Amino acid sequence: MKTEKYTLNREIEANKEIDSTRIKPRLARIVVWVFISLLFSVPLIQLLFDSPFKKENLRIFTARKVAKTDSWVDNILNRNTHCMQMISAWEKQMEETSFLQNYSSPLFQTVLTGLLHTGNEKAVVGKDGWLFYEKDISYLTSHPIVSIDTNVSNPGKKSPAACISDFAQQLENQGIKLIVMPVPLKPLLYPEKLSNAYSENDILQNQEYHTFIAELKSRNIRVFDPTEILRSMKKKKEKVFLKTDTHWTPEAMEKVAGSLSRFLLDSVQVEPGSDFYGKDSIEIVQQGDIYTMLKLKKTLPLFPPEKVTIHSILNEREEYWQPAKTAEVLFLGDSFSNIYSLEGMGWGKTAGLAEHLSYFLQQPIDAIRRNDQGSIATRQMLQTEQKKGRNRLAGKKVVIWEFAMRELTQGNWTPLNMANLEGEQSSSFLTLPDTTSLLIRATVEDRSASPHPDKVTYADHVIALHLTDLTDEEGNPLQKEALVYMLAMKNRQLTPAASLRTGDVITIKLESWKLHEAEEGAYNRNELDNSDLLLEEPLWGTLIKLK
Repeated sequence: MKTEKYTLNREIEANKEIDSTRIKPRLARIVVWVFISLLFSVPLIQLLFDSPFKKENLRIFTARKVAKTDSWVDNILNRNTHCMQMISAWEKQMEETSFLQNYSSPLFQTVLTGLLHTGNEKAVVGKDGWLFYEKDISYLTSHPIVSIDTNVSNPGKKSPAACISDFAQQLENQGIKLIVMPVPLKPLLYPEKLSNAYSENDILQNQEYHTFIAELKSRNIRVFDPTEILRSMKKKKEKVFLKTDTHWTPEAMEKVAGSLSRFLLDSVQVEPGSDFYGKDSIEIVQQGDIYTMLKLKKTLPLFPPEKVTIHSILNEREEYWQPAKTAEVLFLGDSFSNIYSLEGMGWGKTAGLAEHLSYFLQQPIDAIRRNDQGSIATRQMLQTEQKKGRNRLAGKKVVIWEFAMRELTQGNWTPLNMANLEGEQSSSFLTLPDTTSLLIRATVEDRSASPHPDKVTYADHVIALHLTDLTDEEGNPLQKEALVYMLAMKNRQLTPAASLRTGDVITIKLESWKLHEAEEGAYNRNELDNSDLLLEEPLWGTLIKLK
């Protein structure tokens, strides 16, 4: 009763104060007009810099074929749905091109980070200039890893152990051994940079991780966990992770590659090779990917760039290392293997985990790598190769599957069938030899979604197009269709390809995908909804002209 009386008295007191508040008419008018001015200033400023009614912004309303049915009610609903989709896409485009948002957001974030040490929904600001990826922290603090027993009682959840066991069994049936390599995350090894509650000797882990590892080992699945290797480096005061990036340092990665090579020689009887691979040292100065996620004002740097020395791997002809599809070892990896391998990530090229594993083994290895989604992306790429009849597993003795530990709670662990189709299938889709490029005119029949620069993790992104009505430079019909990959975002800047819409007529230069697969194939990519098109031979496209 005392609490209720106290609350009631406070409410009465507040009402009395409001009733006694007096604002002069002149001040009231000023406040009202300032408020109205602020409301109208936002669209007015946007109109001055980029009108939403400009031709290129209205291209999104290009007429599209809407499926017709016998029911007039369904036809109206289909057209209404199409109209709503166009309006939604237009609003999204306006958000992405908003001058005020693009100008004010970095400035506001810089103030928050500089004064209050506050990050955003992706980046967490730690101590001493250390930055952390929010999803890495969530791996330690949120959901436990789904076990096989839990999966039985809740079929809606996919068990990593069950998926890995299925993949291992498929490989075992072909005489191939699987090695699982979960890579530890920065907050796992550096919790003291997040909170004073931890010391330099502390190490964190998801509560179900050791149960997960025990499940794999009970099924005779080999696991290579580099956590203790990295922890030992940290105890020796060696830097294991980059301060402003989600990934490890070159020294840590090379140390792990050497240990992995010894693991292969000892546990799966991989023989050391006789090929010669050398190193080329290169110094890199760069800001990390978490720094980029903060979207700070570039003119007000709060975190200095980091300097590292990488060692690019060269073959005996002094050429940069390339994966070999005929090798006995296949490496499946995510951004932890790509960071010093994929030049677009900004930390050099051909100096990654797969390259250094090849160096330590002194033999070629095959590699399929894709940034992010390490639980499924590389398996899907391998499955696509198998469905095309190319049998990427032919002649393999070992498959190494590397993925970030966060995938154990946040990844897609759907089992995939790795059966190989005998012989390559005939197709009506255009293919090109490696030595040929072709300039064509075509219609965009379908396209995958474009990335949102503020929502995706990495700075470069590829989209897929389905092109029809192909004609050559003279206008002669080619009687072919084409599946084309194009760069939609470079350094977090959308390219003209990102704004292409269904029904657009374009002039495009096409090249063999094989010429670009090693670089652009490792970028994150949005595929078309039609899964049958994934079995077609893709081409690489460069947009020349939009009608």
